[in-house]
Amino acid sequence: MSQLQANVNDIVSKNIGTIPGQKVLIYDTQSGLAKALAEAYRNALGPDAQHYDFDRMEMDSLNFRDILIGLPAGSLVVMVQSTNFRITDFRVRVELSQHGIHCIEHNHLGYLPPAHYETYFNALAYRTPEYVRCTALLNEINDGKPGMDLVDKSGLRLHFGQLEKFRGNTGAYPEGVAKWGTYPVGEAFSEAVDLESVHGSFMLYAYPDENFQIVFCEPFEVRVEKGRIVHDDAHPKGFLWLMNMIRQYENGEVMIRELGIGMNPEITVEKPMSDVNAFERILGVHLSLGKKHGIFGKKLPKKDMQKFHIDVFLDTEYLDFSGKIVRFDREKLLVAE
Repeated sequence: MSQLQANVNDIVSKNIGTIPGQKVLIYDTQSGLAKALAEAYRNALGPDAQHYDFDRMEMDSLNFRDILIGLPAGSLVVMVQSTNFRITDFRVRVELSQHGIHCIEHNHLGYLPPAHYETYFNALAYRTPEYVRCTALLNEINDGKPGMDLVDKSGLRLHFGQLEKFRGNTGAYPEGVAKWGTYPVGEAFSEAVDLESVHGSFMLYAYPDENFQIVFCEPFEVRVEKGRIVHDDAHPKGFLWLMNMIRQYENGEVMIRELGIGMNPEITVEKPMSDVNAFERILGVHLSLGKKHGIFGKKLPKKDMQKFHIDVFLDTEYLDFSGKIVRFDREKLLVAE
């Protein structure tokens, strides 16, 4: 059995578990990665699963929304997408969860070149108990702390005031509710209770371009005041383009929102994944730039344009929770000192 097949089997049997309803696989064949994953899920779901080739479906004559939400509660829908499936205004994962239907998503697969396929396969390995432990560790240390500093290898510090409770994207789901997630998993995230409490500096080593592809660069310093990026003409042109795009739509400023702690040890700078949505699971720290955040979105007034959530990657050495240190370790993932 291949490593990919073993990992996909684990996602279905361990992350989702018992499936009392029907099993549905929706896929496309626009990329080699999508083809490989679709084949692995065919095997994992078994012969009684329904299969839909998205590229061959006639949307005008097929009410796909009714087909999916008409599935019995406890069913599982797997979506294997080279980009993102567009099904009119049907918010697939959201509406399925409202009907008690489980959903596994793999998206943006077409953004990855064949050289990155092996990293993607390995990143699907079942480590949910480790990810849950790390998320619990962060919350235990964060509890009651007035703030936290990101400390990079050059000694620069980016300070966050009191943090929200860390949420986990771990592949662990409460019993009795619809289970859903975008894979690979392996992340915990929070943000400052007071967004303007974030200040200081950090070194940035990677950011996405307009095609969601990761751009690696010599680490450069970024300054933050009152939770907003300070403009600097010395920044790389690609990064300046990104900042100007955000400022154009979001009231002339670039706000920091999500503090993301990636925990997936299979993703490295040497063995990356070029799509930012997958690369954000890398063991280390990323921040989201822009005012959009689906989990903490109500913190800002509705009148504020909240258009962007763009992840950038920091050269962080450790986290300092008011004297309690958390470091990254490829074997143990997160270690408290």
